[in-house]
Amino acid sequence: MPGNATVERVRFESPNKRELRSCPPHDAAVTPYGDTRSLADARLAKALRVPIAVGETIYTAELFREFLEQGAVEIVQADVTKLSGIDEWLEVAALAKRFGIPVIPHTNVQQKVHVQLAAATPHAPMVECCYESLADIWKEPLTVETGFYNLPTEPGVGCEFDSLVLKQYRVG
Repeated sequence: MPGNATVERVRFESPNKRELRSCPPHDAAVTPYGDTRSLADARLAKALRVPIAVGETIYTAELFREFLEQGAVEIVQADVTKLSGIDEWLEVAALAKRFGIPVIPHTNVQQKVHVQLAAATPHAPMVECCYESLADIWKEPLTVETGFYNLPTEPGVGCEFDSLVLKQYRVG
């Protein structure tokens, strides 16, 4: 639903550093629901001036390819947690690049992964930001300084849960 998500923007500080900056809510993209409507979405994309973003309900690179080939997407919102992982996310990003389409990762609780993937993807100008209330579940949550995300510095994808938060909300 437009206007309900904060959108992040990539800023280049130097050739070796990309930071993501918070921006106000953005109404530029419509996300049609369903994962098999590429032809209908292609007609919608051609009829609207608003870019069509798809991805949060697409679970395979093959289905992204179908949307791209049909001209049914203007923004790819691949989600590493819905695809089969980082390798398939990168495959989708490469597909989008071949079609000249930007990638704006759909994000959820795994924003730390999507921020890093966006920082490593030249045609990823933004990262959707949702579920900010869940930032405290991480041992080292993403931080923002002077309006910019600091990319995680810990090894790996940096998604270690904070054990105190888990203990506080444990059920059973």
